[in-house]
Amino acid sequence: MVRDGNPCVNCKRCKSSHPEFMYHWFPKEPQRCSKWIQVTGISTLRKKTPTQLNKSQRICSHHFSQWQYASSTRLCPSAYPDQNLPDPAHPDESVITSMDADIDQHLDTTSTLHHQQIEMEILSSSLDELMVCKS
Repeated sequence: MVRDGNPCVNCKRCKSSHPEFMYHWFPKEPQRCSKWIQVTGISTLRKKTPTQLNKSQRICSHHFSQWQYASSTRLCPSAYPDQNLPDPAHPDESVITSMDADIDQHLDTTSTLHHQQIEMEILSSSLDELMVCKS
């Protein structure tokens, strides 16, 4: 169970106020953890090790596309946050500024292009993992 002491690193949602979302720990694998840090755009996370992040930081399901899930609650091994993320022009600011923000808040064109580029890089390097995950 997620304690309110571990809100989503991006939007600050907590399980008690938003139980409709799932909350995922940062991955322990260094390369995958680095990708999560990169796409969240939160520079202070770079100061922590993957183990530290795995024990202290979560990202809610609001930041993952449906195709990132191997089951209704479990992420694929190659999953990474890919939606509702901070604008790359302002990397340390959350897209969502309050707990009551609408779930369908849209990213601006620059952010969308940035995340599409990241998605293409990851998809090209993780195709085998995705196929294993979906089988």
